[in-house]
Amino acid sequence: MARILIVDDSPTQAQSLAMLLDGHDVGMASGGEEARARLREGHWDLVVSDVVMPGESGYDLCRAIKREWHVPVLVLTSLSNPGEILRALEAGADSFATKNGAPEILLQRIDALLSGRTEADPVQFMGQTYRITAGRAQILSLLLATFEDMVRKNELLVEGERQLEEK
Repeated sequence: MARILIVDDSPTQAQSLAMLLDGHDVGMASGGEEARARLREGHWDLVVSDVVMPGESGYDLCRAIKREWHVPVLVLTSLSNPGEILRALEAGADSFATKNGAPEILLQRIDALLSGRTEADPVQFMGQTYRITAGRAQILSLLLATFEDMVRKNELLVEGERQLEEK
């Protein structure tokens, strides 16, 4: 059983994630300051942090966690563009998942992070170099998850167009 700290300003979303992580020792924090206090209290095996929160962003929190505690961080957000993924990984996140993604993918990423760490790799994107701490398999998984999200959105659009044509 791993100790997982969920950082999300939405109590509803944090509770939903805690229910998904049944079987683990889950703690919650509503923002960066509270997360730091929880991290000072004791050992955590993983932090799952929202990106968009009042005050400090999940990216800033991730950087602080990497400087002070060296705990693996999975950034969880509703943002899904590749630039945001790279921004999360550049901040030191070990993995990234979208909130509207499949729960089994999120659980796979969490299991991968709990099973071990990887070294940093530089990645070029749109003329910039990002230092990525996720391993190649995790990066591929992230890109596939982004692609999967795009495919789902496309399927919804196609279904909406089909319904409009039937009317």
